Amino acid sequence: MTARLIDGKALAASHRAAIAERVRALRAQGRTPRLDAVIAAEPDTAPYVYAENQGRTCAELDIDHRLHRLPPGATFDDVAGRVLLLSADEDVSGIMVHLPLPAGVDAYRIQTMIDPAKDVEGVNPANIGNIVYGRSSLVPCTA
Repeated sequence: MTARLIDGKALAASHRAAIAERVRALRAQGRTPRLDAVIAAEPDTAPYVYAENQGRTCAELDIDHRLHRLPPGATFDDVAGRVLLLSADEDVSGIMVHLPLPAGVDAYRIQTMIDPAKDVEGVNPANIGNIVYGRSSLVPCTA
């Protein structure tokens, strides 16, 4: 098997152009794409940098981005409550929970609470099962 060099910048530009077109189409229909992200970490850490970059990318693509900052000592109930509220909110298009979560907060249990239709990373067990059975085009970005 020979290795194939991938031009990551060109691939990213192509994906961004396709996403921007989809966002324009949604907005033309009166719909506002919105990504809500939940984070419970110390400021100025890698998860915060990632979340801030995510927000900038969303802004470039005209996607409404809302970062829900929970304290680093947030409890399971704090995180679960926020995820359940976002899952029930009709204005929210997508949900992402930034890892790691505070000690004592079970990431798997939190991921099961994300509405599968709003699970932008494909981490809800229902979406993972669909991936395994080839029923989804959504694959977690870290896969």
